[in-house]
Amino acid sequence: MFRNLYRLGMLMYLPLLVLAAVFYLERTAFIDVAFIFFKVLWTGDMAIQGHRFGSAITQVVPWAGGKLGIGLKALMMAYSVWAVLYHFVCYLLCGSVLKNYKMALVLLCSAILFVADSFYWIQSELPQGLPFMAVVLAWMSSERFRGRNALHYALLLACLVTIAFFHPLMFIPTIYLVVFLWLSDEGISKADIAVIAGGVLAAFLAKVFLFPTNYDSSALDHAGGSLGQFTEVFGFETTRLFFKSWLTKYYWIPLLSVGIGVHYLLAKQYAKLLLFVAAMVGYIVLVHTAFRQNVRPFYMENLYLPMGFFIAAALVYDVLPPMRPKLVYGLLAIIALTGIVRIYTTHEKYTARLHWAERFLDRHREGKWVYDDSRVPMDTLMMNWGTPYEFWMLSTIKYDTTASIVIAGDAEAYITPAFNRMDFLTSFEPAPYPELPGRYFKLRDTMSHYAIVGTVGE
Repeated sequence: MFRNLYRLGMLMYLPLLVLAAVFYLERTAFIDVAFIFFKVLWTGDMAIQGHRFGSAITQVVPWAGGKLGIGLKALMMAYSVWAVLYHFVCYLLCGSVLKNYKMALVLLCSAILFVADSFYWIQSELPQGLPFMAVVLAWMSSERFRGRNALHYALLLACLVTIAFFHPLMFIPTIYLVVFLWLSDEGISKADIAVIAGGVLAAFLAKVFLFPTNYDSSALDHAGGSLGQFTEVFGFETTRLFFKSWLTKYYWIPLLSVGIGVHYLLAKQYAKLLLFVAAMVGYIVLVHTAFRQNVRPFYMENLYLPMGFFIAAALVYDVLPPMRPKLVYGLLAIIALTGIVRIYTTHEKYTARLHWAERFLDRHREGKWVYDDSRVPMDTLMMNWGTPYEFWMLSTIKYDTTASIVIAGDAEAYITPAFNRMDFLTSFEPAPYPELPGRYFKLRDTMSHYAIVGTVGE
């Protein structure tokens, strides 16, 4: 049954690839991805942030494309499609190469169970690390790893370090799945648990203490200092929004969680029940104590993605096998259909954002501008720091001329006395015109200053 389900699962990636191609502008002219493209094409090097070198897997597209001189529009399309293809390649490695059809289906289910906004925010290293983790665990529980020699363990160590450096939260789903596979008697021994758990934790601690970043340290400190306030977590804004989303896009989380809990109770699999409940509740508490107030849906959903693995593993390995095949195929078909519909309908707010940016660009593509964000609809824009990179992308591919537009929280304070008229203003540092490759930066302006449009009422 699982081999047939795996083969049918391949078809699921076709609509995901189509959506990635159709909405490539929504997925690339969007905050972080636009910033990554700008940095890579400006410097000629990969823009690895916070030592998360696993993101090189996707950054190879603008990096290699820039070296080859491929056009910006083609690179944007390729990046959007490659983000799905990378997931599909990991799916094939799990199933076709390692013959671990169950892990392949866990990977597929995790990509469609409740994904919506995060489909349009494709730069995050967490969803990039999860497929890599699935391949590593599929390899560890396969016949190919049973020989266990020094080369295997050296490669495993390199993989564990890569997993830990993808994102600070990666050690949680990794350890969860290792323990789950051991309880399922899927080729993971106690020694394997010790090796993987120890390796991932050691790499995680090395990242935290030897390669610290302000962003990661701040989030971890906030979470660690707040875990004692367990009873307060249900009053946090992010928690309330999370439960509210059960009615609109996260409906499979409560439905399948209840089904999994009932299954484990009836099957008297109390160890797995405890593992599942502890992982789900503990992870929700951890994430919501680190981010208490309202955070953009695409960011919070990205943090929820490991829960997709908690649910999918229990579903594929334990809940589906006793069910009649017709029920299995029907359930997975409904999950797949709702996943595609949810992802498609979510595009509306990202397309509305794109259309607003295009209209704004039409009115301001001449000259140089710094706009105060009080003058723009921030509910539509979502975040302002990516605007110089987004307008660079859109103007270059649409008009073959690069627009210089920044939307900032304090427009009046944006220009400093040290500003050089031959600098392209960005959110973090000025980019000197001579350093920007002409193929990707069509800088034809002759103005010596930016026009500042300050706060409303001035």
